[in-house]
Amino acid sequence: MRSLRILLVIFVPLISIPFLIYFYLFVWITSIDGYPYYYRDKLGVIYTNEATGCFDICFIPVYRKLSGVDTKSFAVLHTKGGRSTPYAKDKYRVYYDAKPIQNADAVSFILIDDTFSKDKNTYYVYGTEIKEFLKGIDPNLVLDNKHQVQLIEIGYNPPFFFKIQNNNHVYKVYYVLDQKIEQIN
Repeated sequence: MRSLRILLVIFVPLISIPFLIYFYLFVWITSIDGYPYYYRDKLGVIYTNEATGCFDICFIPVYRKLSGVDTKSFAVLHTKGGRSTPYAKDKYRVYYDAKPIQNADAVSFILIDDTFSKDKNTYYVYGTEIKEFLKGIDPNLVLDNKHQVQLIEIGYNPPFFFKIQNNNHVYKVYYVLDQKIEQIN
């Protein structure tokens, strides 16, 4: 029994030390800018957290590699106050919650706040084109496709809302708890 203890004391560190060195040099993953969606390993590969429950979050984090990311230009976007957001971009794509935003122009994309953003073509709400977001609230809403939807006001106090203008019509959109759209004029 004593010889088994001696063997364990000698061989366990010999086996675990190379593993720890390998883990630290090649696998160690750290959060980018402290935001819980984006991570980078020692080789620069970008990952997202795939945690689904307490066990994943508390004990064994699960990460998924983001494919097609330009790792050199990848950056998490920040609010004007410096707070990290779910938005990120590289020189080719824009991401929200680690998912590419379809049709977003990475060059002209700017952040309004952690919910709203825009590029040269349209506005986005939670990473979704504003027209698609509005259809999700009211499928019967008819917008003039000849005119771009313009974001004209954001209400940050409950009830949360934003106002949009399309052609000559102004709409007030409640988007947090009771999602609904009211035409103002």
